[in-house]
Order: sequence, then structure tokens, then C-alpha cells
Amino acid sequence: MTTYITPAYMRDFRCLGGDCEDTCCQHWDIWFDKKHYFLLEKNLKQDVQDLAQLQRVVEINQADDATDRDYAHLKLEPDGHCPFLQGDGYCHIHARYGESPLSNVCAFFPRVLSRRDDVIELSGALSCPELVRQCLFSARGNELVEFEPSLLPRPDDYPITRQLDSENEGDYHLHFDLVRQSLLDLAGMEGFRFESRMYFLTHFANAISVYYRDTSSGQDVRPLQDEVRRSRFVKQLQQLNEYVETYQSANPVALVVIQAILQLRVQQFPQEALSCLITDVLTDFAQTASKQGSGTEPLEAEALSSAFQQRRQVIDSCFGMELDILLGKYLSNCLYREWFVTMPDVFTYIHMLNIRLALLRFLLYSDRELLALAGMDDAKEREKKFEARVVYIVYNFARAVDHNMAFLKVIYQAMQEQQMMHVEYALPFIKL
Repeated sequence: MTTYITPAYMRDFRCLGGDCEDTCCQHWDIWFDKKHYFLLEKNLKQDVQDLAQLQRVVEINQADDATDRDYAHLKLEPDGHCPFLQGDGYCHIHARYGESPLSNVCAFFPRVLSRRDDVIELSGALSCPELVRQCLFSARGNELVEFEPSLLPRPDDYPITRQLDSENEGDYHLHFDLVRQSLLDLAGMEGFRFESRMYFLTHFANAISVYYRDTSSGQDVRPLQDEVRRSRFVKQLQQLNEYVETYQSANPVALVVIQAILQLRVQQFPQEALSCLITDVLTDFAQTASKQGSGTEPLEAEALSSAFQQRRQVIDSCFGMELDILLGKYLSNCLYREWFVTMPDVFTYIHMLNIRLALLRFLLYSDRELLALAGMDDAKEREKKFEARVVYIVYNFARAVDHNMAFLKVIYQAMQEQQMMHVEYALPFIKL
């Protein structure tokens, strides 16, 4: 019997359509599987103009390795928007013909469905503003709950993004549940600050990755079970927490790396929303350091560190505890939605997550609008604007970085070349 599991906040998610502050109908690589392409074609035959537009903007995949899953591809307009997007922000196909003929991407975004043995897992991508609100600001927590398939857009016709058959895989997959639950438990330890929880994850991942990795097979599971138990020892957690709290480094290596990654993003995609945000931040810092420029030239490490720490102290004094909670929810979403088995070992996955979260925290703690809100007297209005700004930063970051595998691969390769994919480089990013 199949069990359906999801974080509690996912049960409240509903697409806002034209009422959303942004649209997901842009800059996506939209493929139709064969079944839904022919459903679409059948529906659009009811209208000559709709059918003509379909033939203009959708092309059949003629590649030798084409499959039924990538049968046809949607061509976007020159500005990156979907040709079926209406002026009111709604999809013409959805509005007129319903969900059944939509591509799986369009019908299910931002939902992600995975099958783990006899369990269907529903998670969500934080590249959607409304899902960010539900994940980070909803009264519902991140606890995993059961749900009915009727919650899905197409209850009897849903796409599975990935599958795991633990009994027919090696040890890496066989012990997936045990390890991921340990990661979720460590991430959810609310008695500790976010930075300490990130280090708990890093310490645990580094300890097990010596023997638990994608090449593991036929090994004794007891060392892994012992490390899982050890990771929960109160004394060890307190020692690690103290180490994180007292750690200090005069070397701003993490900021140097972060600045380089963000400037690379701007160079590659200068017009995207995240790049505009990055440029504003770095330009502000350049002006603070008495330099004239647009943020395209690297700031000296000491000047950047000084300017960042000053801004972070102000934002932290007003929003520090809230950001700590929100980052913890963001972390839990990543650990549940992303399967670490796509990486060669757990440490590689966690360390890349350290870097991603350092990038996001840099943007949050550097943002001029959050800085201005810290001085606002009206608490109710401040909280309203704080939520809106955090949502804006997070969903644009997720679109540009979290869900861009090509860009993440560039970051990984650069970290490898600089020999920074090691545990000793974790804390500089965690303690940014």
C-alpha cells in the first residue's frame, strides 16, 4: 500500500495564478511528454487559432535519443515568457482547457514528487513566492504528515521526479532513510542557533563519509548506526556548539569566495532579478569603502568584511532571531526535497549546502531594504515588509542558484580546484 508524505505546510499551498507578485511562466525549459502533448493537441483542435499557435511554439523532439518523456519542447517568447501567458497573469491553456493537457512542469510546479520504496514524498521548490511564504512564514511547521492524492493537481496522473528502490541498490541507498532522518533531526534542534546546527550536520556528514558513500557496498552497518547515535549525544552537541560560538578567524576567505561567485552570476546573467540585487549590494559596499563603481570590480577582502559586519550587526539586532528560525526552515526544506544520494558522499552535499546558505545569508544580511526596516518604529508594518522582502530575496535566489544545476556545478568545480571541499573550510562559511 502506498503512503503519501509531505511537510505540513505543503497542504496549504495553492497557486495564486494572476494574483502572484511574479509569474513562473518564464525562463523555464518546458518539455511535454507524449501523452500530454497529444492531450493538448486534442483540446486545442477546438479552436483554429489555438491550434495554430501550438504548431508555432511547440516543436517535436527529433533527436535520436528522444523518448516519450521529452517528446515535445515549448519555445518561449524573446523576452523569456511563455507564449500562452495572458495579460492577467494566467495561463490561457489552463484557463480554457483545465489542468489535464498541461505539461507536467506547468501542472505541478513548484511541487516535487519522489518515490521511496512504497512511499510517495511531496516536497516543494522555493523558487515560487507563495511556497516560500508557506514554508518560512506559515503557522504550520515542517513536520512530516500524510496527505491524500486528491491534494495534487492531477491525483491519478502525477510525475515522479526520482525513485529509490533501497533493496535493489547499494548501501548508499539502502541506508538513505536512516541518514536523511539524522540530518533532519540535527537541522531541527531548535535549542541551538542556526550556525551550530549547520556545524552539527557538517561534523556528522564528515564523520560518516569516510565509509558511507556512493561506492559503498556490503559493509557493516554498525559503524553508521553508532555515528547516528553519537550525533545525538547531548555532551557532543554542547561541545560542538561551544566550538562554533567561540570560533573566530581573521581570514575572510568565505567572503572572498562569495563575492567571486556572486560577481560570476552577474556576469553570466546581468538582467535577472538576483543579479540586480547582487549589483545593488556590492555597489553599496563599494561606496561604503569610499570607492566609486557599480560593484563589478572585487572589493578588497578587509573592506568588504568590515562593511558587511557593520550591516549585519544592525539587521541582526532587529531580525536576528527571526532570520535564525527562517533559515532553519529553509534548511529543512532542502534536506527533505533534495536527496543527498545525488552527490558522491554526504559531506560533499552538506558542504555545498553550507556555501549556498552562506550566499543567501550574505544577501539577506547585506540588503539595504532590510537595513532600512531595522530602524522602523511601526512594528506591524515592519514585520509585513520584512516578510515581503525575505520572500523576494529567497525565491529569486532559489530560481537563480538552488535550481540551476549548471551553475552549482561551476561552483563545485571551482571549490575543488581551490582545494576547499574539505571540512576545515566549513566554519568560515557557516560563521559568515
